[in-house]
Amino acid sequence: MIAIVLLSATIGTLLCYFSYLVPINSEIEDLAFETLDFQGYSCDYPEICNYGIYWWSGSPGIADMNTVHIIIKNTFSRWSGGFSELTKVAMHEEYSRYWHGYVSILRPLFYFMTYRNFEIVGGFLVIISVALCTAEISKRKSTPYAFAYLSSVIIIMPGIVGICLQYIWVFLIAHFGLYIALRNDRKLCNALYFMPFYTIVGAVTVYMDFLTYPLYTWGVIELWVLMCVLNDDTKETVTHVIGSAIAWGFGYIGMWASKWMIGSALLGKNVLAEARYQLRYRSFLGNGEWMIRSALFQNFKYYKYGPFYFLMVSWFAFFLVNILIKLFKGKRIVFKKKTIAVMLLGLSSLAWYFVAAEHTYIHHLFTYRIGSILVSACFSLIVLFCFPDEGRDEKNECRLTRKYFLSLLLILVLSFVLTIGLVYVTYDELVVKNTETPGFEDRYVEAGTSVSFDFIPSFGRITEYGL
Repeated sequence: MIAIVLLSATIGTLLCYFSYLVPINSEIEDLAFETLDFQGYSCDYPEICNYGIYWWSGSPGIADMNTVHIIIKNTFSRWSGGFSELTKVAMHEEYSRYWHGYVSILRPLFYFMTYRNFEIVGGFLVIISVALCTAEISKRKSTPYAFAYLSSVIIIMPGIVGICLQYIWVFLIAHFGLYIALRNDRKLCNALYFMPFYTIVGAVTVYMDFLTYPLYTWGVIELWVLMCVLNDDTKETVTHVIGSAIAWGFGYIGMWASKWMIGSALLGKNVLAEARYQLRYRSFLGNGEWMIRSALFQNFKYYKYGPFYFLMVSWFAFFLVNILIKLFKGKRIVFKKKTIAVMLLGLSSLAWYFVAAEHTYIHHLFTYRIGSILVSACFSLIVLFCFPDEGRDEKNECRLTRKYFLSLLLILVLSFVLTIGLVYVTYDELVVKNTETPGFEDRYVEAGTSVSFDFIPSFGRITEYGL
C-alpha cells in the first residue's frame, strides 16, 4: 500500500505540472466567469447559490458556488517566467494543503469545452454511473436491492451534484468505483485485491476532492460489496469492513500527507505546519463537546427535508408492515449475519462527524451527504430483513407478492417525483423559511466613514477575524 501511495503522489504531481502546460482559451475563460457571476452572485438561480439566507436554508439542493469559483480560478491560473512560477501555480500556493487534482481534468477540457457544457457532461456521467450500478445490483440480487440503492442516491441530490464542480468528483469516484467493484466481485473477497483497491480509491478521492464528503467513496462501495458480494458470515463481513476502512484511510491520509511534504519542498514554505494547524482547528481537538453535538444537529437537519423525510418514513413503514405480516403468519424473524457489518459501516458517518466536528459544523451544506452512509445502511438492513437471499427455508422467508411489490414501487416513484419537483425551491420560499437568520450582505461606504461592528463569536475558539 505504501508503494501505491508513493506512485499516486508521483503521478499526481506530474499531472499537476503538465496540466498547466495546456494553454488557456480566453473566450472559454470569460464565459466561465460570466456563468459564475450569473449563477452564483446574482442569485437568479437560488437553488445553486450559497449566499446569505441560502446558506442556512436547510435545503439540500444548494451548491457551494464560492468553492466553485475557486476551482474555476485555479483551473485558469496563468504563470510566466519559468519553473519557479509554474511551481507556485501547480502546487497552489493559496490552498497548498490540497491537491486540486481536478485541474488535471478541467484544464485540458476547458480548452475546447465551456463550463456550461461541462455541467451537461457531468449530469450525463452521474446518470450513467447510477444506471450501471443499478443494473449490476439488480443482476446480482433482486429489484428491492436496486430500490434501496436508488433511494440512497436520491438523498445525495444527484441533480445538484451533476452540475456542481465541487460535489461531482466524490460522486463519480464512488459510483464508478462501485461498478468496477461489482464487475470484479470475486477478487474483492480476497485481501490481496480489496486492500490495494480501496487504497487507490482513497488516494484518488483526496486528489480530486476539496474535502466535501470524502467518506462517501468508501461507504457506498463497501456497503454494496457487503450486500451483493460477500457471504453471510459475521467474521468475514466485519473483517472486510475494518480492512477496507484501513486501506481507504491509508490511501486518503497517505496521499494527503504526501502533498504536504511535496508542497513544502517545492514551495519553500511549511505546508505541513499549516496542515497540522488546520487539522487541529477543524477537528474536535480544538473545540468542545458542544461542537460535536452542533455538527450532528447541523448535518442531520437536512434529512428533515420533505422528500427525504417521506422516503425514509416510507421505508420504515414498509419494514413495520413486513414485521406484522411475519407475526400474523407465524413466521420466524431471521436476521442475517452480515447485519453487524452493515451497522458498523453505517456508524462510520457518525465517527467522521465526531472527528471532523468543526469542519462538518461549518460546511454542513455539503458534509450532510456523509450522513447518507448511515441512512443507506438503514435501507439496506430493511432489505436484508424483508428479502433474505435465496437458499433459506421457505417458511422463514418473506415473499414479495405482486401487491407489495407494486406498493413499494409506487412509494419510491412518488418519492422520486417529489424530490425532483421540490429540489428547485424559489427565492420567496427561502426568504420565508429564513426570516430569523440574517444573510451576508455587501455594503459600500464612502472613504473615511467610521464603521462600528458588534462582534458575537459563534465558535469555540477564534484565531483571527476581520472587518
